[in-house]
Amino acid sequence: MRGPPDPLPFSFRRWTQPTDEQLEVLAVELARICNPFRVHILCPDLIVELCADDQKVYQPGSLPRRIGGFAVHYHHGTDPFGKLSVRSQQRLIVPTTSIQDKSDYLHARQELCPGVCVSSGTASNVGQYATFAMSTTAGIMLRNNRGDERLTVSNHGFLHSDDVYHPIPQGTHIGEIDERWQALDIALVKLNPSVRFTNAKYFESKVPRRLLYRSQIPLGVFFALDGMSSGMLWFQSQGVTMMFPRRPHNMTEISFHKMILYQQFGNGGMERNEGTCGAAIVEDDTDDGGVAGFFWEAYPHYAISPCLNGLIDRGWMVI
Repeated sequence: MRGPPDPLPFSFRRWTQPTDEQLEVLAVELARICNPFRVHILCPDLIVELCADDQKVYQPGSLPRRIGGFAVHYHHGTDPFGKLSVRSQQRLIVPTTSIQDKSDYLHARQELCPGVCVSSGTASNVGQYATFAMSTTAGIMLRNNRGDERLTVSNHGFLHSDDVYHPIPQGTHIGEIDERWQALDIALVKLNPSVRFTNAKYFESKVPRRLLYRSQIPLGVFFALDGMSSGMLWFQSQGVTMMFPRRPHNMTEISFHKMILYQQFGNGGMERNEGTCGAAIVEDDTDDGGVAGFFWEAYPHYAISPCLNGLIDRGWMVI
């Protein structure tokens, strides 16, 4: 997905057929950088089928990921291009639709990082045995203006217990939740002193460096995450979603939560991957490491994550 900048001097208009002149410019530029066989312009995506019998080899990052402002999918093979697969390289286990990366990174690498697996315990907060445990994806380390350091995790993955384990419930106890933001689906974990965690390694995603207000997220910007059950997933910011909580019919006060709406595409396909919740969604167009939110919910073509304005206003920032 990462590669040279957009080679076209113009952007295709959404929901509008490209002109003949634009197609000619597109053909010239594509022939300059690759050997195309067929090109599909499907607003807002562009699919380039590359010739597979010319012995050419395209290295990762050698082709632009946006052309004419549209997200580009490249297909280099004789098989149908319909389904794209995850191409993670740095995980101990590459996640697939049937395999999750529940590797013990604390044992293998002596430290944890964003994107690893975290799990709830087998006992509830009142000491009773829990009938189930959930595994989700670790977020990032934050620090507030008092100097407190906390790891973000998906709140709904730890509803019955404050204990957090890595990678599985029978694994290492790494900390306890001491603050919850239910509207953001974020829980803050105070890690045990013996547990090392670094934001500087986020598998294939960019390194998270700062939290973003909703107003700091332009439309059309590309973001990525790397979840323990999905590997690399790509998103493009598309707009804002308003979520209205249920309320009695006679309540006159209107309240809602603001969410960022993304189009999901690329390596992760269009399937929702259980366990991805909690993964940090990091801007990929630059190296600024802006975090728009944490993965919360996905639909066949779109995903949403709560805006982080409240978290920022309370003094939390990326370490």
